[in-house]
Amino acid sequence: MATCKITILVDNQPSPDNGSLKHEHGLAMLVQVGEWRALCDMGASDAFIHNADALACNLSRLNAAILSHGHADHSGGLEAFLSANTSTHVWLSSHIKGLACYSSRRGSLNDISTDNALFERYPERFRWVDDSCWITPSVALIKAATTTFPLPQGNRFLTATKAGESNYDDFSHELSLAITTPQGLVIISACSHKGALNIIQDCIAFTGEQRVKAFVGGLHLVDMPSVEEETRRFSDILTRFYPQTALFTGHCTCETAKKLLCETHSQANIFHTGMEILL
Repeated sequence: MATCKITILVDNQPSPDNGSLKHEHGLAMLVQVGEWRALCDMGASDAFIHNADALACNLSRLNAAILSHGHADHSGGLEAFLSANTSTHVWLSSHIKGLACYSSRRGSLNDISTDNALFERYPERFRWVDDSCWITPSVALIKAATTTFPLPQGNRFLTATKAGESNYDDFSHELSLAITTPQGLVIISACSHKGALNIIQDCIAFTGEQRVKAFVGGLHLVDMPSVEEETRRFSDILTRFYPQTALFTGHCTCETAKKLLCETHSQANIFHTGMEILL
């Protein structure tokens, strides 16, 4: 088991002290566990590559890249990554293949899909995952299946089409990272469409590690009338069952939710572009 460092290469929030870094509505993280290094998501564009260079994060020497789910704000930079790094395999859910994703949150139907053409152009670069699995002795990819807790209410705006059939997105294409460390699990969940509390349960069940040191990622608590109630409920349950768990959130966690989390959960932190998280 090893300790963990996470560098936020790109996030919605700009760096407060490095104006040279680009920010966007997207998320990309460099995850280091001992000598093992992985890129987790690629943001909405190639901005993460610019920022990696500025932060002296070498993306040519990676053990893996991981795509958390099939939305463009996490995979928009995938082609740029495949061109810049010509050898590292990308791990992703097999459910992404042939999937078209849409959002109606802004009033019109917007295509937010991963570019499926890349799977045909770079077939040797992808490692398809059907279910939860270990990819190193201390790092697991988790496909959440538990529905003990409600899913984020913002999911109601998200649909998916596959083989001509359209439905509300069930996010069977979402993967999270569970990393075992001497102090417990570090869970990385980019958007938590399956619900952060459900994801925590599934990470514990798969790894057998009951302690949760930290949860890092977006919570998909979006700016809508119900967000205060939804956030308070999440914070209450997190504090009750995981009081020592450090929470680091950003990206798809709205400003109202961030403020409430910092007020109600003593271990809450807000990340931004360029931030280093040492766990």
